Amino acid sequence: MTNIKTLEITNFKNFAQKTVIEFDSGMNVITGENGSGKSNLLECIDFVLGNRILRTQPNLHLFNSSNSSNVITVTLTTSTNDCITRKLNKISKNKTYSKYFINNTPVSKSEITKFMKKINFKVMDNCGCYLNYEQINIYSKELKAISQNKQIIAVSHRNEVIEKADKVINITKKDEK
Repeated sequence: MTNIKTLEITNFKNFAQKTVIEFDSGMNVITGENGSGKSNLLECIDFVLGNRILRTQPNLHLFNSSNSSNVITVTLTTSTNDCITRKLNKISKNKTYSKYFINNTPVSKSEITKFMKKINFKVMDNCGCYLNYEQINIYSKELKAISQNKQIIAVSHRNEVIEKADKVINITKKDEK
């Protein structure tokens, strides 16, 4: 099974500067304050793979408001060391244009889907979830068991999940000025 190894984000929502997040193969829990970007990490994964963004529709809202750059870049590196990249260029006030890459070679959005099947990479297939404290207590054993066979990326604002995960990724609130 192929997993997410790293996620590199630049200018996407509250990630103004280049940010690299490393994941383990088992259960990964993303924690942090409200507004720190926990849910945005799951949206970045959807974004780079060309999926519909979970919480927002217009692409212009994906750009970091404090950054003057007109380009969003998200690169997902898999455990097979393959890189999938999406660049979103702001062309005008109302238009954007996406470019997709596999290992730095330009490809179409449909080629991303074919490539993922080829390397047996299934993301957001019961692996990304938002958990509140009560859900963590209820589902943590089940998630831990599932993570033996697939990568789990869970989001929670509570730090009590630390002992329940193989890896805890703590996101600190970023200054958007």
